[in-house]
Amino acid sequence: MDNRRLDEDPIPSIYYLQVKPTIPAYSVVDRLRSHDPSLEYELIGGNSHGILVYTVESVILHAEEENPMLATFFRFPSISKISVQVMHTLQSIQTEKCDSLTLEFQTMGSLPLSALEEEFRVLDAEDIPSCDLAEASPPIQQLVQCIATLSDRYTPVSYEGPSPDRLLQITIPCDKLIRSVSFLSLHPSIIRIDMQTRYTVPPAISPSSRHLRDYGAQERMTTRDDAAPLYHRLIGLSDTGVDQHSCFFHDPAHPVRYDFAANDTRHRKIFMYNSYADDTEADADAHGTHVAGTLVGEALEDATLTPYDGMAYKARLVFFDIGKGAGGNARLSTPRRIVTIVNTVYSQGARIHSASWGAFSSAYTTDTASIDSFVYFHPDCFIVFAAGNEGEKGAGSIYSPANGKNVLAVGSTYNADSYRDVRASFSCQGPTSDNRIKPDLLAPGVAIDSAASSGSEARTCRVVAKTGTSMSTPIVAASALLLSQYLEQGYYPSGTPRAEDAFVPAASTLKALLVHSGQPTREESALFGAEETELAFPGNKQGFGRMDLNAVLYWRNESAFNLFIQEGEMDDHVRRVSFSLLVSPLAEVKLTLVWTDPPASVFSSSVMVNDIDLEVALGDTLFFPNNLSEPDRTNNVEMIRLSPTVLQANGTEMANITVSIRAHRLETQSQTYSLVVTGVFDTENQPIVNEQGKRSVIIAFLYNCASFFFFMYTWSTFFRLFHAFSFMKFLYALLLMAVFVISQKLAYNLEIAESREVHNSFNILICCELVLNEISRNLAGYLHVPGPMLKDIGFMLIPEFTSKLLERVGDLLTFIPFLIMIVLALRMDYRHLAKFLNDQLRVFSIYYVIRACCECLTILPGPATHCRPGSTFNPPRDWVDVISHMPSDGLSFSSCGDLIPSGHIGFTILGLIAILRALPRRLISYRRVLVFICVVYVLVTCFFIIAYRKHYTVDLMVGFFIAGLISVVFRDGWQLSLDPLEPSYEALPTSASV
Repeated sequence: MDNRRLDEDPIPSIYYLQVKPTIPAYSVVDRLRSHDPSLEYELIGGNSHGILVYTVESVILHAEEENPMLATFFRFPSISKISVQVMHTLQSIQTEKCDSLTLEFQTMGSLPLSALEEEFRVLDAEDIPSCDLAEASPPIQQLVQCIATLSDRYTPVSYEGPSPDRLLQITIPCDKLIRSVSFLSLHPSIIRIDMQTRYTVPPAISPSSRHLRDYGAQERMTTRDDAAPLYHRLIGLSDTGVDQHSCFFHDPAHPVRYDFAANDTRHRKIFMYNSYADDTEADADAHGTHVAGTLVGEALEDATLTPYDGMAYKARLVFFDIGKGAGGNARLSTPRRIVTIVNTVYSQGARIHSASWGAFSSAYTTDTASIDSFVYFHPDCFIVFAAGNEGEKGAGSIYSPANGKNVLAVGSTYNADSYRDVRASFSCQGPTSDNRIKPDLLAPGVAIDSAASSGSEARTCRVVAKTGTSMSTPIVAASALLLSQYLEQGYYPSGTPRAEDAFVPAASTLKALLVHSGQPTREESALFGAEETELAFPGNKQGFGRMDLNAVLYWRNESAFNLFIQEGEMDDHVRRVSFSLLVSPLAEVKLTLVWTDPPASVFSSSVMVNDIDLEVALGDTLFFPNNLSEPDRTNNVEMIRLSPTVLQANGTEMANITVSIRAHRLETQSQTYSLVVTGVFDTENQPIVNEQGKRSVIIAFLYNCASFFFFMYTWSTFFRLFHAFSFMKFLYALLLMAVFVISQKLAYNLEIAESREVHNSFNILICCELVLNEISRNLAGYLHVPGPMLKDIGFMLIPEFTSKLLERVGDLLTFIPFLIMIVLALRMDYRHLAKFLNDQLRVFSIYYVIRACCECLTILPGPATHCRPGSTFNPPRDWVDVISHMPSDGLSFSSCGDLIPSGHIGFTILGLIAILRALPRRLISYRRVLVFICVVYVLVTCFFIIAYRKHYTVDLMVGFFIAGLISVVFRDGWQLSLDPLEPSYEALPTSASV
């Protein structure tokens, strides 16, 4: 073993980096990876701004020399690698008999685990140096002392090579535990030492008889006649096994597939059976068969059993068997990394996974972190875990990995009609170790009737009742599959199936919909007959309440509420999205925000990496999520409820609320999110149209148009006073200025926020563009020297037209897109109209500012007839004329500077792009045809512009390029997408401000 000091070793090690608060973590990681492409890292959640990296110290130093981004950094202390559970175990073995313990060692970097295992295996008690431990000292002091002693003597060597799962399990005699843990904690590749996690199904529960279900039909969502019942859909399940001989799963025509390479995939219930532990359900009335029956079971042979079919009874299983043994020897046998289960099922086609098992630990373990990481990197993977049956132990009893931030944890309610909204006392409670709300949702879990296994190969059609959060979990998982089908068949937003509306939801969207469906529950009374008490909502006993899909599924002409779903993304350029809604004060408005958070290190005091805030403003009152009086800094599930009482407080017929989504902290380059809103805001799933508001925006638009021309003439008049002062001219100028100020005041006083955006856009952009454009036009005319036309390829190919009628064809073709935009604008409600006008004013202003700059820089001969020698065009005479001259009719924009982007073609292209992006949904499916028509339209326009010699060909090409570039560069800021999965102007109930 190398005897060099640890701090002198050139080998990689684990370092803690404290990042400056204003710098996102991804910037630091990118900088370090420019020096070390193989760098590995873990983000520390919360407000710590910390990163754990595995690299050599020189990489950090070189990166800091280039661009200082760190407050400090240091080698990760060995004592910090040892988990609290190991510390507690070391304390307990001093008083309890112990032979050996199995510990898990997590590594970073390229260390092959076999090498580490071999290194440790050759060390017996004599090979590990003595630490001279004080016998009476507590274990943690012994560890600190032992680590310090060993680090002075030895440095563990590093190895090169692949590390498949970065997790090693070593069984260590208890009498060598402290010295062994101390020795291995010094290894530069080891980041975590923890107890071995043992997973189990939640223990069986015997419910009180007074809460047994008093009806025979299986609890499941009411299926609809016009909805396909999940044919061929796959859903994942990991459990103890499935009795394939039960009539709920049996298929005499096709065998069960155990090899994914096998060709026969036609088994009616089991698409794939991964026999990791074994390929049977050895026990009678076993756990796995019951859960599978609730999920997808369907008894075809006996019609009397139809009420006990599963929730998704036409779907099929991708099953992962983790059950081994029977009776008293039954146990779960999981892979060393449980993320292997999820990855296997996901890779075989199941995007939704039901897992009714966990560990008796509320710690945020390496396994839990790996599950969260998998969901983050596979955003369509949705995993449902049982919360556990240890609820009587009180707060913080939630199972692992149900305590993960990117999974859905399910607790239980009772199942009788009169107790369906009562939380079952055995259902595990939150919060998590970092104070997040858990469980996420409750579902029926008492006396659930489902398929029973026989424990043999005999055919069976029995049904058995079981109780526990294990029974609630498949109900929620199957509901997620139903929600996924609802969206993939295009039921949103119209409430009827439309192929053009179909999209595949992200896991965060499914989670948001399920959480959003939650209804408040009551606490079970301690005494028989006593009144149940209301629980905090949301809270750590019920999470976000009892699942009720009827509260979130919108059906046309049936539902008494409207549904809005938004899948969005935040980044450094878009850190805030807001919109207004006019809602009926007679119905509750509920908003739920969910995002799949990036993976965090298990060393995080808070596992939240990115933080997004949901806020709602009603008048002067600001509402925060989860019943807080300030933004939530802990949860990645945020809910705001506005009751009718709150909505009616402002005394108006309709309540105007402003919804804001804001990125408080982004440690990664971007963060996707899902927002769900329900309430009464329009019968067509559109925001309510306020006609008075629509007229207000139009009036504001006209006022601003008037101020546009008043400003133009006022500017001209004031400058002409320098040449010939006239009292009448002075009064005329004052009058124009007064009209200008009054018109702006009237526009500003309109109580519509969006109209202020239009107002400000005119004042700042249009007026500035007008002055710059006119001055540049006058300057170009002043400097212009008439000369022969350039040899233009378009002029050589197309003969010049002299007809006055044809002269206006190019102008007419340019004006037609503007007319179409007006027609589309008339179909919009006032919010969409304001946004549409605002967007187009911006892009047109930017284009003409660029055009004005080009015009100032060119004095070449122009092709237009008024620029040729002998024309009657009257250019500016002096510098005062250059500054003050404005077109007398307000419509003449002629000039003679050339090699500029064509105004005709720029106006045409920007107009056509705006039309395409504002198309009604029913026309989006014809987008390719419409794009082709637009291209032909532009070419025809170019033909007439060249034929009448309004521009050189290069002017049109430059205009085409600049208009397209403006559209692309500024699209993400304020334009809408052509993607049919994103809402168009017609469907978007927002007026997003970024």
